[in-house]
Amino acid sequence: LGITSFHTINKVSPQKWQKFYNQFYGQLPKVKKDRKNKLKEYATSIMNDFNEDYKPTLATSDAILIAHYGKELPIEE
Repeated sequence: LGITSFHTINKVSPQKWQKFYNQFYGQLPKVKKDRKNKLKEYATSIMNDFNEDYKPTLATSDAILIAHYGKELPIEE
Protein backbone atom coordinates (compact mmCIF):
# COMPACT_ATOMS: atom_id res chain seq x y z
CA LEU A 1 0.00 0.00 0.00
CA GLY A 2 2.90 2.36 0.58
CA ILE A 3 3.88 2.28 -3.08
CA THR A 4 0.36 2.98 -4.29
CA SER A 5 0.05 6.10 -2.14
CA PHE A 6 2.40 7.89 -4.54
CA HIS A 7 0.65 6.77 -7.71
CA THR A 8 -2.78 7.13 -9.20
CA ILE A 9 -4.50 3.80 -9.74
CA ASN A 10 -6.86 3.62 -12.69
CA LYS A 11 -9.11 0.67 -13.37
CA VAL A 12 -9.10 -0.52 -16.94
CA SER A 13 -11.39 -3.03 -18.62
CA PRO A 14 -9.92 -6.06 -20.41
CA GLN A 15 -11.39 -4.79 -23.67
CA LYS A 16 -9.56 -1.48 -23.34
CA TRP A 17 -6.06 -2.78 -22.59
CA GLN A 18 -6.37 -5.65 -25.07
CA LYS A 19 -7.46 -3.20 -27.78
CA PHE A 20 -4.25 -1.26 -27.12
CA TYR A 21 -2.23 -4.30 -28.30
CA ASN A 22 -4.32 -4.68 -31.48
CA GLN A 23 -2.55 -1.65 -32.94
CA PHE A 24 0.83 -3.40 -32.67
CA TYR A 25 -0.02 -7.05 -33.24
CA GLY A 26 -3.30 -7.06 -35.14
CA GLN A 27 -6.74 -8.27 -34.10
CA LEU A 28 -6.83 -10.80 -31.27
CA PRO A 29 -8.59 -14.13 -31.88
CA LYS A 30 -12.23 -14.42 -30.75
CA VAL A 31 -11.77 -17.87 -29.19
CA LYS A 32 -10.69 -17.39 -25.56
CA LYS A 33 -7.98 -20.09 -25.54
CA ASP A 34 -6.42 -18.74 -28.75
CA ARG A 35 -6.66 -15.16 -27.47
CA LYS A 36 -4.97 -16.04 -24.15
CA ASN A 37 -2.16 -17.84 -25.96
CA LYS A 38 -1.64 -14.84 -28.27
CA LEU A 39 -1.53 -12.50 -25.24
CA LYS A 40 1.05 -14.83 -23.67
CA GLU A 41 3.17 -14.42 -26.82
CA TYR A 42 2.96 -10.63 -26.44
CA ALA A 43 3.97 -10.83 -22.77
CA THR A 44 6.89 -13.10 -23.64
CA SER A 45 8.05 -10.60 -26.25
CA ILE A 46 7.93 -7.75 -23.73
CA MET A 47 9.70 -9.73 -21.02
CA ASN A 48 12.48 -10.80 -23.39
CA ASP A 49 13.56 -7.15 -23.45
CA PHE A 50 14.28 -7.42 -19.71
CA ASN A 51 15.09 -11.04 -18.94
CA GLU A 52 15.42 -13.75 -21.57
CA ASP A 53 15.15 -16.51 -18.95
CA TYR A 54 11.69 -15.49 -17.69
CA LYS A 55 8.82 -17.26 -19.43
CA PRO A 56 5.37 -15.80 -18.62
CA THR A 57 2.53 -18.20 -17.91
CA LEU A 58 -1.10 -17.75 -18.86
CA ALA A 59 -1.63 -16.65 -15.25
CA THR A 60 1.04 -13.92 -15.32
CA SER A 61 0.77 -12.68 -18.89
CA ASP A 62 -2.32 -10.51 -18.26
CA ALA A 63 -0.58 -8.78 -15.33
CA ILE A 64 2.53 -8.14 -17.43
CA LEU A 65 0.48 -6.69 -20.29
CA ILE A 66 -1.67 -4.50 -18.01
CA ALA A 67 1.46 -3.11 -16.33
CA HIS A 68 3.04 -2.47 -19.72
CA TYR A 69 -0.17 -0.83 -20.95
CA GLY A 70 -0.15 1.50 -17.92
CA LYS A 71 3.51 2.37 -18.49
CA GLU A 72 2.89 3.30 -22.13
CA LEU A 73 -0.06 5.61 -21.49
CA PRO A 74 0.54 9.35 -21.44
CA ILE A 75 0.43 10.87 -17.95
CA GLU A 76 -2.77 12.79 -17.32
CA GLU A 77 -2.50 15.82 -15.07
